[in-house]
Amino acid sequence: YQFYHGERYLAREDGLMKGSRDKGEEGQKLILDALKDPFWHIRQLAIKKVAKLRDTNKDKGIEILKDLAVSDPKSSVRSSAVNALGKFLDDDDLVTLYKDRVGNDASYSVVTASLKNYGKLAPDDAIKMAESLEGEKSSKMIAGIAQLYAANGSAEKYAFLEEALTGNVVQGFEKLGVMNSFTMFVVGQEPEVIGRALNAYEQVSETGGFYMQMFLPQNLDYLVGQFSVKLNELEGELKKHEENNDAAYADQTRKKITAYEDLKTQFNLLAQKLASEKEGTAVTISKEED
Repeated sequence: YQFYHGERYLAREDGLMKGSRDKGEEGQKLILDALKDPFWHIRQLAIKKVAKLRDTNKDKGIEILKDLAVSDPKSSVRSSAVNALGKFLDDDDLVTLYKDRVGNDASYSVVTASLKNYGKLAPDDAIKMAESLEGEKSSKMIAGIAQLYAANGSAEKYAFLEEALTGNVVQGFEKLGVMNSFTMFVVGQEPEVIGRALNAYEQVSETGGFYMQMFLPQNLDYLVGQFSVKLNELEGELKKHEENNDAAYADQTRKKITAYEDLKTQFNLLAQKLASEKEGTAVTISKEED
């Protein structure tokens, strides 16, 4: 009753959230009706309730979701529907949906959501589609592509990710997401590529905003930790090569060990420099307060 007769949004939202707990036909109908509600945020909330639908009601809910993903006038609803359908459609139908939304939706948020989900099914194809969008001047789009490349990109994507991190297109909290994507990408690369990233992190330390500088040490600490893990793995490999008298492989592994040790030292130095600067700033502030 509250959902169907409430005059204020909060009353109708409360009605949906509590009424959808009903496992009977009234609760099922409530969810289906909410998916077609005139107010976009009610539709968006109802999308999260589709998993509660059963039997023919579930089939009806999925059909409504497919329509919302393509035709809803609100981009946030389309994005939510695209994300939700990943739980209900088979891979072939999902590929068709994601490719269609990347190619035809006017919203960056919908395209980004579709690319991200498409990347889980067909990363190579998703990357090809993303490449045509690299020049877009959208913070959300570039951040989304960076996330895709972080999970699936090869070394050739380094330049794009560095520009996303140090350039001016990505703004606000999306910049933090790009820094995390950059770090996840870098840690999976060979030492030559990882070494190039040091300048990018130094630039962030000098020109990045307050929150970028706040979270930069965490990214550096993560990298240093991963270098330690890699060094342990390489030491194990070296031991096996020496036991098997594989001189060539042993020599290659030693070179890699040296490279990762150098990287660990350099990134540690930057982390220590940031810690020292932070401590110095804290001392200065303390003196000013005194």
